[in-house]
Amino acid sequence: MNIHHTKSKQAMQMGCHISVSGNKYRIFWPQRAVELFASSVDSALEEMRAVQNIIRYNPDFRIVTNHKDDMVTLFNPEYSTMLAGCPTLPTDIWATMEAREERWVSTDEPIEDKMDEITHINGVSIDGATAFKDGVPAGDCPYPEESEEFTRWNTEWDDAADRSELPPVKGSVVTSRYRANYSELGHPTHCGDELAVLLNNLCLNKAGINIQIFEEICEANGIKLARYDRTTRGWQGRLRMTGRNLLTKHLKNNGGVLLMPPGWHPESYKLSEDWVASLQHKFKTKT
Repeated sequence: MNIHHTKSKQAMQMGCHISVSGNKYRIFWPQRAVELFASSVDSALEEMRAVQNIIRYNPDFRIVTNHKDDMVTLFNPEYSTMLAGCPTLPTDIWATMEAREERWVSTDEPIEDKMDEITHINGVSIDGATAFKDGVPAGDCPYPEESEEFTRWNTEWDDAADRSELPPVKGSVVTSRYRANYSELGHPTHCGDELAVLLNNLCLNKAGINIQIFEEICEANGIKLARYDRTTRGWQGRLRMTGRNLLTKHLKNNGGVLLMPPGWHPESYKLSEDWVASLQHKFKTKT
């Protein structure tokens, strides 16, 4: 099951992220924490458009999904009522509302108790700092790059990484003590993002990450970041995220050797074989 890039772009234009989940397509709208599952990409997009139309009609409405399919229940918290006929498809709800045929019924249970608070997306915490503590790689941000949530998540991840105690860059990037810590988090051989640890060691100072040094390292490895935006709010976080992702792809294809700018000693660092092997599922090998 693949998702054509044009469909992913449509989802992002809606402020959503679309992905494959088992034998279904999952679409997530982070602004309202609405998650739907559908049998086709087009169906997922259509149902989410209906959800957004419903919310535009009344921003106070609450939509609850069962996290198994695209059936939802619509609540009106102001009157403690739910739309009759639910759960049903968002498109059916929107058609009913457009025809002004909606009928509301009372619900005895507190509506807030019915809301499943989404704390993870595809197993990744929606809080960047928590994700860092869980050993989640920086490149596994669960949000699309064009979204505000992407910037927020990466800022939280970066801040947590900057505040953390970092192992010294000598020999193996990750010391035995840190390997033990990562083992407790479910990563017995690596932290999940040795590259982020190494870059922090090389670029971090009291004021935070030195963007100039970071860009020089990227340049030394053939990655040019000059074309990326540097004017909008949060550009530093996006630049670091983009650079890390590009470096990760580069290192996956060259065996994990990170070159340093001219005049640096040592001239390069070698990421562990475990870390390189962990990238096989993320990026296709270039041919």
